[in-house]
Amino acid sequence: MPQLSSSSLPPTMATFSVTKSDPVWVRPARDTPSGVLEFSRIDSQPAFRFLVKTIHVYKYGEEAAKKIREALAELLVPYYQFSGRLTTSGEDGRLRLLCTGEGAGFVEGVANFRLEDIDYLDKLASDELYHLIYGDPKEIDMTPVALIQVTDFQCGGFVIGLQLSHCLVDGIGGVQFLSALAEMVKGADSPSVEPVWSRHLLGSAPPAEPIDPSRPPLVFPDYRLEPVSFDISAQAISRIKQACFEKTGKPCSSFEALAAEAWRLRSQAIDLEPDQETTLVFIAGCRHLMDPPLPKGYFGNCFFPVRAKASGEQMLEASDVDVVTWIQEAKERLPREFRAWLEGPTNGEDVEDPFQLSFSYNNLFLTEWNRLGFRHVDFGWGTAVHVLPIPASYVIPAGVVVAPPEPKKGTRLGIWCVTRAHGEAFLEEMKSLTSA
Repeated sequence: MPQLSSSSLPPTMATFSVTKSDPVWVRPARDTPSGVLEFSRIDSQPAFRFLVKTIHVYKYGEEAAKKIREALAELLVPYYQFSGRLTTSGEDGRLRLLCTGEGAGFVEGVANFRLEDIDYLDKLASDELYHLIYGDPKEIDMTPVALIQVTDFQCGGFVIGLQLSHCLVDGIGGVQFLSALAEMVKGADSPSVEPVWSRHLLGSAPPAEPIDPSRPPLVFPDYRLEPVSFDISAQAISRIKQACFEKTGKPCSSFEALAAEAWRLRSQAIDLEPDQETTLVFIAGCRHLMDPPLPKGYFGNCFFPVRAKASGEQMLEASDVDVVTWIQEAKERLPREFRAWLEGPTNGEDVEDPFQLSFSYNNLFLTEWNRLGFRHVDFGWGTAVHVLPIPASYVIPAGVVVAPPEPKKGTRLGIWCVTRAHGEAFLEEMKSLTSA
C-alpha cells in the first residue's frame, strides 16, 4: 500500500548520497546571437518564473556525463536562448531574455548505489531526489534558464537532473530540447527540428503592474503537503470509462477518469464543508487552437488552465461519472475562453486572471505528463526507464500523471495534496482506485 513520503531503503543499507563536481557554465561552442528577446503573454506569467525540475533515469550510458556536456555546448548554438539570463530591468518592468551566451549550468555526480538497489529511484524519499539535481533549490539564482546534472550510478546507468525555466518552455518544449540534446550526443551536426522563438504569435506581455505599497504581502500557507504515489491499473481506469459511456453515451479519456476520481476522493478525505467551494485546475495544450498554426519547432508555452468547480455538498453526493461530466463541460469551454484571453479584455472590463495562483487547500491542480514523450528520449543507450518531476513547492495541492518505472504497467499518480492530518484518510479513500 502507498505510504506518505519516506525512504524505503532497508535499514541495513547505507544512506543514499551523491558526490558532485564543482559546477561549471557550459557555453555555446561557437558565437551566437546577442541582444534581448521578448516573451509571450503566457511565458511572462509570474506563476511560471521558476525552474521545472525533472529526473530522467537510464539503465546504461558509457561516459554519459562527458558526452552530454560536450553535446550541450554544440546544442547551445541553435538553442542559444538557453545560455542567456532573465531580466526585468527595463523601464516597463517586463520579463525579457538577455542573450548573453553565459552558458547553462552543469554538474557531474557519482552515486553510491546501483539503480536496481533503489528500484530505479522508487525507494528514495522525495527529499533524497534533490541529490540528483544541480545545486540547493533554496539558493539557486533564478536568472539562468538551464541547469543540468548527470549522475553516474555503480551499475553503469545514469540519471539526468534537468532544470529548465518555465518561462522558456512548456512540457512539449522541454521534450523538444532534451530530444535535440540526445541527437547531438548521438553525433548529429544539428537538431532534426530547428528551434523557433516567435513569441509574438501568442501576444505580447503587458507592462508589469506597479507595486501597490498598500497591498498586503503574499502569505504562503504554513503547512507542508505530503507527497505520495499511486500506481493505478488500466482495469481501474477502464471501469470508470465504461461506467461513463453507459450512463452518458459519451466516451471519456483516461486523464478525465483519473482526474475525476482523484478530485472526488481527495475532497472527501479533507472533510469539505457542504457550502465550501472546490476547484480542479488542469492544464490543456492549445497548439491545436492556434490559427494560423504555430511553426514546427516552436518551444514556448502554449496552454491554458481549465477549471471545474463544485461545492462540498456536490462532491460528497457525486458519482465518478458526475465528476467526469463536470470536467468535460469545463473542457468544452476551453476554445472560447482561450481565444477571449488571447484577444484581451474589451471595453476596459476587469477580467479574472486565469493564470493566477491559488493557495486554497480546497483546490487541486493536476497535469498530465505521460503523453509528452520524455520516456522516448534516447541518448544512444536506450530509452528512459523512469521519468519523474520534482514539485516546485509543497504548499499548492497538486499532482502529476506519469508512467511508473519499467517494467511496471499502468498509470502512476504522483500527488502532494493533503497535510499529514488528512493523509491516512486520503490513503483510505484512494484504495477504491488502486485496488480495482
